[in-house]
Amino acid sequence: MTLVIVTLNHQSQIDICGSCEDIQNILCALGATCQGNSGQIATYQKCSQEIKDNLKKLIPLDKNNHVFGKLYNIFKNMDCEDLFAVLPKKLTDDEIKIVRDGILRRTLGDQYENYVDYYNNCWKDIDDNYEMICFKNGDNKMHSIGEKERSKRICRFCGLKIPNTSFDSKSHSISEALGNKIIVTNDECDDCNANFGEHIERDLINYLDFFRVYFGIQGKGGQAQLVSSDFKISKDDNQDVISFEIPEENIKLNKDNSVELTLKHPQKINMQNIYRALVKYALSVLDSSCLEHFKDTIKWIKRESSCSQLSWVTILLTNEKSDSFPEIKVFVRKNDNKVLPFSFVVLDIDGLRLIAVLPLSDQDTCSFDNEADFNGFWNLLKAYHQIPILKKFQPQKDEAQDITYTIFCNQINDQ
Repeated sequence: MTLVIVTLNHQSQIDICGSCEDIQNILCALGATCQGNSGQIATYQKCSQEIKDNLKKLIPLDKNNHVFGKLYNIFKNMDCEDLFAVLPKKLTDDEIKIVRDGILRRTLGDQYENYVDYYNNCWKDIDDNYEMICFKNGDNKMHSIGEKERSKRICRFCGLKIPNTSFDSKSHSISEALGNKIIVTNDECDDCNANFGEHIERDLINYLDFFRVYFGIQGKGGQAQLVSSDFKISKDDNQDVISFEIPEENIKLNKDNSVELTLKHPQKINMQNIYRALVKYALSVLDSSCLEHFKDTIKWIKRESSCSQLSWVTILLTNEKSDSFPEIKVFVRKNDNKVLPFSFVVLDIDGLRLIAVLPLSDQDTCSFDNEADFNGFWNLLKAYHQIPILKKFQPQKDEAQDITYTIFCNQINDQ
């Protein structure tokens, strides 16, 4: 028998297959009154702690297919009061949209029409073309991606397994220095974790040093600070105050009385490694079954190959600060519309939003490295068009270079 669950957190329906007894137990856990092999339950329900507890109690009854465990994992990541729908049959795509619309109407109430207008203007085209997965740091739930049983793990980046490699370290899907504490990738081996951290993620972290200080991002070592032989920038742990220790020759008073600060980063930075790091984060959270389309991409992020036909990385200045950051969204195309990239990633950290196409997929016929192709993709992202662009770069050279921050009062640019 099949039971279908629809939530706002999953783009598609969740199929729960099992015996009549399994389905009966699930219906009871969700609040149905069952008689014999059937049960009556309202289509639209609210998640609750009682439902989570009921499903958790079912887990020991699992026999071979882990039906109860899979369902519990879905509900434990939902907030209490979140609405979901329960149906006794598989749905078509159009039927899923109707059910999700019903959930939205009940969730938003009087704000539903405003949301529909916003959705149609900004998100509908994205939803029509892409499935999205999202992981947030601040919901106090550990997100463990990939194979949980250590002995069964196969590294998603190098293909090795025990005893030819090890999985002893905690592999953060997004660098801990960017504030990630709870999103981890189980099937990333220790060697790949160390290599990525040292050789590509470090460039992204260094590039974002000023912003990590400015927005007070708590990394592995606590509050970040930016120190060079010429200057020091730090932020008080308890106050929203930034301290600058900068030589006078780096300070310029402009004719409009604005103050211009010029700061050369103490390390050279490889901009292509920044791109690699963003893509590595995306591949760390994708379902492993999707990675077959990114074999050349994985070689590139491992620095086993270089690429001079890359798209743009776009950094938006949101000035938003949230307990849920970092938050990563990965979009995977669900149709054969190859005018659009097969996949792209959106990473939110405090104050910034970074967007990049995942390159070298075998599902793409172009690299989106020219203005016409890229603009066709960018025009789809209307939801992000109202946010000012801080930086847009196309990292064709695979080499380290000097980075200079230029700060005009409260506006930040880099050259």
